[in-house]
Amino acid sequence: MDRVDGSEPSVMDGLPEEILEKIFHFLCPYREFDVAALVCKKWHRIIRGVEKNLNSVLEKRLKSGEIELYTVDENTTYNPKHRSDHSVCYNDYTRSLFVFGGSGANNTFFNDLFQLDMNTLVWARPVCQGKIPPPKASCCFCSYKQYLLLFGGRNPPRPSLIGNTGLDYFSNALHVYDTIQSKWSVKPFIPDSSPPPMASSKCCVFVDDFDPELVILGGSLESNVIGTTISNNSIWCLSLTTWTWQKQSQWFLHGGVVDGTVVKAEPITSSLSPCTIFVVVWKHSVPCPFFLYKSGFCEWSWRGLSINFSDYGIKTQHPWMLSVGNSLVFLETGEKSTASEHLRNINPSAKQKQSSTGVKNRHEIGGLFINQALIDFKTLESCLLPLSEHYVLPEANLESKLSFTIPSWSQVMLGRGEIIISALPRNKMCKDGIPIYLIRAKP
Repeated sequence: MDRVDGSEPSVMDGLPEEILEKIFHFLCPYREFDVAALVCKKWHRIIRGVEKNLNSVLEKRLKSGEIELYTVDENTTYNPKHRSDHSVCYNDYTRSLFVFGGSGANNTFFNDLFQLDMNTLVWARPVCQGKIPPPKASCCFCSYKQYLLLFGGRNPPRPSLIGNTGLDYFSNALHVYDTIQSKWSVKPFIPDSSPPPMASSKCCVFVDDFDPELVILGGSLESNVIGTTISNNSIWCLSLTTWTWQKQSQWFLHGGVVDGTVVKAEPITSSLSPCTIFVVVWKHSVPCPFFLYKSGFCEWSWRGLSINFSDYGIKTQHPWMLSVGNSLVFLETGEKSTASEHLRNINPSAKQKQSSTGVKNRHEIGGLFINQALIDFKTLESCLLPLSEHYVLPEANLESKLSFTIPSWSQVMLGRGEIIISALPRNKMCKDGIPIYLIRAKP
């Protein structure tokens, strides 16, 4: 076997590919995968194959409860200190998690950027150049290739002759951070052809061979009344080749008008449209799920779903939601997970198994799976699946040094075969950094 560096073959080179594949599963899927792929062409091919199956393995482990919890050390030099409404996203190009801005005590706002290397789990603070965004919170933050896209957000209240006005001051600026050059830039826009100033929007990037685009959904608009905002459910798309905005038309099918607040938006893969988003709208104190898909040029359609989360033990107002493999995953956590309680009600053996461990200070994670492959995207009127075709996540006892009671407003995203959770500090007076949790599949 010819090695890239011309060195002599080793014992590892003679192992069957099936054995090598199992060995590579023990490597960290970030930098260690990249290093191993440089050894030879055979290893490169096997590593790339393992990478494609990472999310499928995580999906299987979640369904069987074979998962482990890891916590990232908060007491480091460069970790982001106590704040809320900060923006978080994972960038696969750099294999890193990024945290921007947020707000703190005494109406303090930040515009700092932090980077967590997912291989070493060490925080760093990049030295940024260019047109750095002003301090703000509740921004739209996502990644595309080596770029970080930052849109909108809530700025500090405007000063006046009698002090701060107290009114929320929103932004509609689009800043782009190049992770290679460590440089910020701001994209110009035409006022009448761009989104209005908004905050707390949901965003996702759809990539194709012709015109990748950033989709901005929902959010809040400025209000003239202190402490209030105006709900907004408009849809805007930004072409990532021409950097131009287009407001989208909306059609409401089998679900009525969406007049609530968009709290979750997760892109999914479906045969219905290359651009499909699973959306949860908070309407009259009830979470209402929808499919939102691109049905034409600058045109999106809504389809309502008859899923009652409480029927499956999901009782939190904003359950975590993400797409893992071929499934949509809803997660809720806490010392008494209602989803785990629901599981024990229908599976008494789960309770006996837990009591036999005799270990205290363990916590549970529960959730609901909706297998995307079982949903008929052509006849969405009957896309509610029977209970037997849903998966209630078996309880997984997780042990952690810290209290694993993560609030429902935590931010959750998918890394390389693991779930990344960015939570809020446990109390406002805490001087520690932002808690980061990782849910990984057991090897």
